Amino acid sequence: MKATYGLVKPGNYLALVNSFGVIEIARAEGSAADGLGSERGAPVVVIDRQ
Repeated sequence: MKATYGLVKPGNYLALVNSFGVIEIARAEGSAADGLGSERGAPVVVIDRQ
């Protein structure tokens, strides 16, 4: 999990808690939905690998 988009390289994916308090799956300078072949609002499973 990253705190901001600026902490990842362009094209890389990240997960963060957005200003609404919701986990957001994103892609820096791109579309996570397009890259993952999903749609906005699609269910995801989050696994903590730390």
